[in-house]
Amino acid sequence: MRGHNASEISRTLEVFHDTVYRYLEDPDLSPQPPARRKSTSVMDQHRPLIVS
Repeated sequence: MRGHNASEISRTLEVFHDTVYRYLEDPDLSPQPPARRKSTSVMDQHRPLIVS
C-alpha cells in the first residue's frame, strides 16, 4: 500500500493504527517469532535428588 498513510492503511485493513506503525517501524517482518531461550527452573538444582 505504497503512497498511503498509516490511518488509511488501518481503515482499509480494519486494524488499529498502532499496529500499522509497529509493522512500518519493524525491519524484520519474518512470519516466525524470534526463538525463545529455554529458561531454567528453580527446581533444576534439585532434579537429581527428585529423580533418584
